[in-house]
Amino acid sequence: MGVRWLATSARSSRRGRVGPMTELLDLDLPNGRLRVERSGPADAPAVVCVHGLTANLRSFDALREPLLAAGRQMVAIDLRGRGRSADTGPGTYGLDRHADDVVGVADALGLDTFAYVGWSMGALTGLEVVARAGARIPRLALLDAVGGMDDAAIAAVRAGTARLDAVVPTPEPYLDALKASGVFDPWDPFWDAYFTYELAPVDGGLSPSTSRSAVLEDLDVAGRDFTPLWADLTMPTLLVWASQDLGGGLIVPQDVRDEFLARVPTATLHAVDRNHYGIMVAPGVPEAITAHVTDAEHRPG
Repeated sequence: MGVRWLATSARSSRRGRVGPMTELLDLDLPNGRLRVERSGPADAPAVVCVHGLTANLRSFDALREPLLAAGRQMVAIDLRGRGRSADTGPGTYGLDRHADDVVGVADALGLDTFAYVGWSMGALTGLEVVARAGARIPRLALLDAVGGMDDAAIAAVRAGTARLDAVVPTPEPYLDALKASGVFDPWDPFWDAYFTYELAPVDGGLSPSTSRSAVLEDLDVAGRDFTPLWADLTMPTLLVWASQDLGGGLIVPQDVRDEFLARVPTATLHAVDRNHYGIMVAPGVPEAITAHVTDAEHRPG
């Protein structure tokens, strides 16, 4: 197992201040190479952030500033087959393997304990990570996924994978098409960075580096029963719940939400009036997640 240091840079915040150093790392894990971005002091308490089905490590940019201000380091991962991590090929995907990768990242970086933030498939991966390493995770945040999704929402997610076949001359037409879809409403500069990051050079221009075959292989999560894993959630757990539908359905239907809260005594709810994709840039959400994972008081603004 190896760690390759790629770059260190000082990031400027939206307020113009220069933030703590950010490292880009390639981790050579037993089952493939993963790209990881670590921000903040390497000896600070860690928050590991894991993205969703077609996403990448830019999913957590809005969390960086509040987490670092709270004295944490943020470790954001490109899952295998996504972003700048390796495509390990057909038959090598699934939540079990992603969970093993997350634990492997923590081991490679020397993180004996770490808070966990997972969005969408990253939240479901978090349930598997807890099953493997729950004693290492003092606090858990699940962003709009706990299992039991509406069929219409799954269909909308599946339809969204078509973008991964796009080839464009520059990022602008790609971003324009995503804006026009209305799914990412209201559009935020967050999405410009998120979607531009996934574009990589190919013959004819630029195309998403995320593997569509990897994504479709991972879509088997839609048929799984995750309720047995809920019993392992003995740590304080935050469910960030999107109340607006996606394609006519919810990723966390209300009855699933209520059952989860009833069966996980350590769980609390932060409801957001956005759809599944809009929650991270909704006002107050990064602060609520930060307060939860750092065990701090949060007063919604």
